[in-house]
Amino acid sequence: MISDPVYFNAVAFSTQGYFEAMVHGHITAKPLLHLARTLQLLRKRLDSPDSPGFSTNSTRLTIVLLALVSEDIELGETIAHHLAGLARLVSLRGGLLQVRPESEELWTKVCRIDIVVAIRSGTRPRFCRDTLSWSPYLLKNQVKDRWRHEAPARGQAARAK
Repeated sequence: MISDPVYFNAVAFSTQGYFEAMVHGHITAKPLLHLARTLQLLRKRLDSPDSPGFSTNSTRLTIVLLALVSEDIELGETIAHHLAGLARLVSLRGGLLQVRPESEELWTKVCRIDIVVAIRSGTRPRFCRDTLSWSPYLLKNQVKDRWRHEAPARGQAARAK
């Protein structure tokens, strides 16, 4: 995958950008050049659905990587844009269940970014809607446990009066 120029530039941007942000507190021009190149090559690839790289794992991993970087530096609109593009590519390949047999790594990263965006935005995930329960498990069980423990004590206090 690293031989794919789109993915290579995305990795270069994310690693250089991360280390520069840690050292300097901001991202300098060098990683931004890799970002510009990534976006240029990615747009060209995605504008041509018939191109051989349109729906490859490296294209999808590039979008996931850009979304993860956007999430790390808290770019709300950008991450939503990346997730929408990723949803389009995943649906073209038959949905998330078709991605998992092809690439467990890609499936994991897609699910991660989907859940992160859902948690940050307070919405339901795009991909994991039907496979996860969204009912409040911990709170529901804490209320049940509290009721079980407090109910006998309440009954004893009422009898003591």
